[in-house]
Amino acid sequence: MTNPVADEAPERRGQLELAALVGLGGGLRSFAPAVALAHQGVGPFPGAARFIVFGAAAGEMIADKQPNMPSRISPRGLTLRIGFSGLAGYELAGWSGVATAAATAVAAALTGSHVRTRVGDPVAQWVAALAEDATSYALVLAATHHVHRRPLSSRAVSNPPQ
Repeated sequence: MTNPVADEAPERRGQLELAALVGLGGGLRSFAPAVALAHQGVGPFPGAARFIVFGAAAGEMIADKQPNMPSRISPRGLTLRIGFSGLAGYELAGWSGVATAAATAVAAALTGSHVRTRVGDPVAQWVAALAEDATSYALVLAATHHVHRRPLSSRAVSNPPQ
């Protein structure tokens, strides 16, 4: 006789690992998880709304290269990182995925901030920022590559308000 809880453990662990990858990427670039969801057509960014997310992400990548950008660990910087990472974590692993992705995003934001402040040369800072862009998007796109579009009816609320 098989143990259904034990049989689900590897799949669940895999889902939480994917949520952690999303958090790592989201901690480096706040819009990266939102872009990954929009790219797959899941989450709150279906249809034309995804182009707004793509544009905002492009703006973030450009703004990040500016020397006067506020810290990613400021409340404003962390809010979107936690929110979008948690949203993608939910799509990957439910509520446990939210916690995993959000916590990992905070850790990645703190680590990324520490590393970037240690780089003094402006050219090296720019190169480090480009490396962060590539790493962030590689992580979130790899983590969400298996998430596919779902029909809108499968996302509908089962008991809509009367």
